[in-house]
Amino acid sequence: STTVSSSSTIFDSVCEYIITGNELAGKIISLSTHNFHIVTRPTMISNSKRYERNSLFFCVGFILRQSEDPRPFRPILSRWADALMKLEVDHQFLSSTSTPSSSSSSSSVVLQ
Repeated sequence: STTVSSSSTIFDSVCEYIITGNELAGKIISLSTHNFHIVTRPTMISNSKRYERNSLFFCVGFILRQSEDPRPFRPILSRWADALMKLEVDHQFLSSTSTPSSSSSSSSVVLQ
């Protein structure tokens, strides 16, 4: 229960940096707080025909111990976001209502 409360407090204090507007899409965001580094990359895909709100916005990231250097994770984060964007554009990987089993088999492709 204390862990959940602590996690909620941390998220509440940084959510505006994780859930950003489209002006930061495609940029790496890095912040340090509560003995952690939080490194994220918001991504936006515009397509007025496919998405109800004309675009799909998602964010991928890492939470690292503050003792870890976040710089080596930035290129990994960019490749991960780019791979998810390509999977979404080509196969509706993120927006599809497919079953979890088909999504989990696709996620192994992303991780290879």
